Amino acid sequence: MRAATHPGFDRFVIDLGDGPIPAWTESIQTEPLTCCGDETNEHVIPVTGKSYLKIHLSPASSFDFKSQTPLYSSPRHSTFNFKSLKGQGLTGTVDPEAREFRIGLALGDHSSYKIYKLAGPNRLVVDINH
Repeated sequence: MRAATHPGFDRFVIDLGDGPIPAWTESIQTEPLTCCGDETNEHVIPVTGKSYLKIHLSPASSFDFKSQTPLYSSPRHSTFNFKSLKGQGLTGTVDPEAREFRIGLALGDHSSYKIYKLAGPNRLVVDINH
């Protein structure tokens, strides 16, 4: 995972491994991002925004169950002082059955966003326009 600001937009990139690039779904919400578990034990991720973009990739995982090693080495949450991108946080747990990777972005003022995939190396890119 990495993030940067550019003239006119902020960019968030999820570096993916080899193989097919997973499909994704996205949703916007105004409630703060939460993680991990059911309604009785979820906690608010400490990133603040005006709205939140949730992204679910599937099939994908942040953990290699065969070798019992993590694949995700970035922080579980980060804050950014960019114009449109204010933070990120993992919003899902590692589940060998679900095979989903869930992450949320805290957004400030923005006009629109675009999510797309790039290959060589595989990555998912989110551009958030100012």
